[in-house]
Amino acid sequence: MIQEAFVQGVSTRKMEKLARSLGIENLSRSQVSEMTKGLNEQVQDFRSRSLAGPYPVIWTDALYEKVRVDSRVVSMAVLVACGVNAQGQRAVLAVEPMMEESKESYFQLFQSLKQRRLETPSLVVSDANKGLIAAIREEFSRYFLAAV
Repeated sequence: MIQEAFVQGVSTRKMEKLARSLGIENLSRSQVSEMTKGLNEQVQDFRSRSLAGPYPVIWTDALYEKVRVDSRVVSMAVLVACGVNAQGQRAVLAVEPMMEESKESYFQLFQSLKQRRLETPSLVVSDANKGLIAAIREEFSRYFLAAV
């Protein structure tokens, strides 16, 4: 429950109140920190895992989500890349914060995927964002056909 509340952006102070409402007394901020410590490691493992094996189709988009930044919860654009592997199974390949909407943000996303051994996809699906289209052209240029 503590980890889920942390992921959802509930502050430490509010978690103490939540715990009390569930009959848990004396939950300190340090205990909350200890319980959530492993989350950063799990996120890092997810963000750095190998993407070996073909993902013939990937799709990308930017979403606005509430995220935790420096102990505060703020609305931020987040780049999401999903893929379908050769067996037809879908997977979330990457979730990256987008500091500013630019070709560079999308370029960094694709570079990260390629560093994690993503093979060049046969199809990249996206909206008509000019920065995203430019990054797709640059990163997958020899396979780029057209933007629809």
